[in-house]
Amino acid sequence: MRPLYRVILAAALGLQALWLWRVMPTEGQTGPSFGFSNGHRIDWSTTGCDLLGWRAPDGTLLGQGLVLAGTGQSGLVYQSSSQSGDSVTVRCASSSGTVTFTLTGTSKAWGAPYAGVQWQVTVNGGAPLGTVTVGLLSIRYGADTNGWQHYHMDPVWNGLQQFNLHAPDATNGAGDENTGFTLLHRPEGALVAYIPDFSQGWENYTGFTTVYRPGQGWSLQKDLGPEVGGRTTWTLPAFNILWGGVGRGVAQQWLDARFGTFGEQWRSVGLGPHHLTPLHGGFCGGASPWDNWQNLDVWFQGTWSPLFWNARDCDRPFQHTGMFVSSTGGGVTTIRPTSTYLTPVTCPR
Repeated sequence: MRPLYRVILAAALGLQALWLWRVMPTEGQTGPSFGFSNGHRIDWSTTGCDLLGWRAPDGTLLGQGLVLAGTGQSGLVYQSSSQSGDSVTVRCASSSGTVTFTLTGTSKAWGAPYAGVQWQVTVNGGAPLGTVTVGLLSIRYGADTNGWQHYHMDPVWNGLQQFNLHAPDATNGAGDENTGFTLLHRPEGALVAYIPDFSQGWENYTGFTTVYRPGQGWSLQKDLGPEVGGRTTWTLPAFNILWGGVGRGVAQQWLDARFGTFGEQWRSVGLGPHHLTPLHGGFCGGASPWDNWQNLDVWFQGTWSPLFWNARDCDRPFQHTGMFVSSTGGGVTTIRPTSTYLTPVTCPR
């Protein structure tokens, strides 16, 4: 099994995507505070209509500020808010329309508790929508904006890589476009971000991206695109950002998130365990029987052997999120069967 790669990247690309910045809210600002039954809390700033803070049950600050770009709107102004049970609605106005945030407390039992907030954003008015970027401007643990380890999976070539989000050592994160979730680890626990419902269509199904912002730490954000271009009103797919896995090792947190998110996403399009049929063939096409693996010295003399090593689990019931690519939303019938998972054998056991 290939070891984890510890990656410390140079600062050359650290200033990318500055146009996404928003002004970080400060503790001096005030606004409504919303508590959820899972103990998490959202503090909202009425100055600029922004996230003042997302806090764990013990009060630890986990996130602050919002990334919201591509909506054709700017200068958001707080309008109103309401709460019904575990659901919160925050309404913001701009000169060209409105943005509504729907926040719901959510909890998962993935071998250990994971809990946090589900986010859904509705954009109404403004310019025709293309790609909309949304997420948390600054992930943190209390006052510490660094100290994260982003475990990024390249299922074909590089396997599992560890990106140390420890400024100033690293100023570039990673994008999880090949898997259905994002895992950020630190000694106190882990953040998991993912889209739980694959039935919403188009290509909004992969994990998130970490982006360094000098002076503010790391953003956790996602590009989302509407099925139909040119619309000015769109409710973005809901996404979950959870905190948990406290006291569990990195490998176990990875498995928690991998199987927990996959099961939820699988069920969202009406699939169950009986649909997990192993695929056969080396590179998802052609024969590559296990007999070839009994003598690795011979096997690895082949040109494509390292690729087959990472692609080996094409023969296993472990599917790539790419199979959910579709031009329309829906259930099982919209799945593209040819886009299957090149599952890494470098996944922690």
